[in-house]
Amino acid sequence: MQTILKQLLLKRTIIVLISTVLIIAGLVYLFWPSPTPPSPAPMLVEIEVIQEKPLRKIVRLSAVVNPKRVTLFQAEEKGAMGPLLVKSGAVVSEGTLLAEIRNKKWHRAVKYMQEKASLEKDHYLRQKKLAAGKNKSQRSLDQAQETWLTAELAFEEAKKALARTQFKAPYDGQVGVFKAREGQFVSHGDPIVAFYDTSEYVLDIDVPDSLVTSLKVGDVFTIKAKGAMIEGVLSSVQTLLDARTHMGIARAFLPSNHPFPLGGRVSVYIIVDQKDRTLSVPRSAVVLKDGKPTLYKIVEGKATLAFVELGLETDDRLEVLKGLFIGDRVILKGQGGIWPTKAVKAINKAETTSAPSSKAKQKELSKKDKGA
Repeated sequence: MQTILKQLLLKRTIIVLISTVLIIAGLVYLFWPSPTPPSPAPMLVEIEVIQEKPLRKIVRLSAVVNPKRVTLFQAEEKGAMGPLLVKSGAVVSEGTLLAEIRNKKWHRAVKYMQEKASLEKDHYLRQKKLAAGKNKSQRSLDQAQETWLTAELAFEEAKKALARTQFKAPYDGQVGVFKAREGQFVSHGDPIVAFYDTSEYVLDIDVPDSLVTSLKVGDVFTIKAKGAMIEGVLSSVQTLLDARTHMGIARAFLPSNHPFPLGGRVSVYIIVDQKDRTLSVPRSAVVLKDGKPTLYKIVEGKATLAFVELGLETDDRLEVLKGLFIGDRVILKGQGGIWPTKAVKAINKAETTSAPSSKAKQKELSKKDKGA
């Protein structure tokens, strides 16, 4: 009986010990401080450090390049085209004969009228001498003078008729492509050749109705030509819109020492608004929140939302009138994954692109070691 009691007591002691150990383990598990989870790494964001800069709003318009003057020669008489005396594209001086229509009748008429006018003049002069010596009446002298003047008029008319068969340069300029070939029969009104005054170019610039009131005489523009920038100023602006195209027109003049195709189109870049010193951000930095423009700055390593007021807008930048200060670090991209107080780390694109890479640094150090 005593042995049984000892065994029961031993079992009870073992159960109490096991229960005590389990209770202590449970208490330790419940009240032991859990390890602090590591804080998430800050989000890398591209930024721009705000500084005062000039801001220009530039618009691109299309312009047609025209010569200063154009003369289109057309046939005024019938006949066969004679030889083309200059080549298409040649630059000639005023009065140069370009081509003519073969018409021997007018050549003979001019020669005949010239001789007749000369004879009538000599006759008049003889009559004048005789009248001075009282050997001829005043009436005979008047008739001789009238006959001479009539012959002179006929001579001038013959020269005009001959001139209508000749095509001479009306000013210094460039010959276009001949429409009529040598030996071709032409009639009245047939085109012969165009002649251009290329001493200066005229730019006719198409202006949409939304910009026509923004342009004014004296506005500066630039044109790209074979990698070079050519600058000029507007000489006139027409604000009356075309009824068909609803476009206005601006005009400018340029020297002809640039390789522009006559009749072709070029892109003209015009400054319509500018500020010399202002705060601005790239368009990607501004997002709408509750219908208002906002941007994110970095303050003490965290993203901070700021409402801003915008001013001048260009193709790639926005002027900020309120809500931005010099030295602010503005986040440029990825605002969709950012919220206020989110930890962020700045990457300045300008600095990263200009800083040498680690490989480049290693090469420089190795060169220095070899030199040493």
